[in-house]
Amino acid sequence: MPGGSGVLNNLSNFATSMESPAVQEDVVRVISEFKSANKPIGCTSYANVLISLVIPEIEITLGGDDEEDYPNTPLLIDNLTARGTTITSTEFGDICVDSENKIASIASFLYVPAKYDVVADSISRLVDEVLDLANQ
Repeated sequence: MPGGSGVLNNLSNFATSMESPAVQEDVVRVISEFKSANKPIGCTSYANVLISLVIPEIEITLGGDDEEDYPNTPLLIDNLTARGTTITSTEFGDICVDSENKIASIASFLYVPAKYDVVADSISRLVDEVLDLANQ
């Protein structure tokens, strides 16, 4: 699932209602059906947040701990961990894999100084990881 701020703005009300966010019903259905069917999910950037709103007891990454490089991360971490999501700090370009739930995530452009070539490479590796999860 591709990320970007539009994912949260268009598929949920998270940006305006962080205390009690709602995700569009069709999105909840599709994500829930993937989870129920034991299908892997790969997500980037703010899609990581969207997935965790539907399946809160998962492990995702929102990037590293440097607030200058990841300015939105502290607010997101507090909100999501309160819902039961485990947030794993990763280096830029690294993949966080939740093998139990078959979810692979990368921070992507949550990292402010991200370079397109590194993001493209990490997305390619994310796809490979999702394919590996599908074969488990």
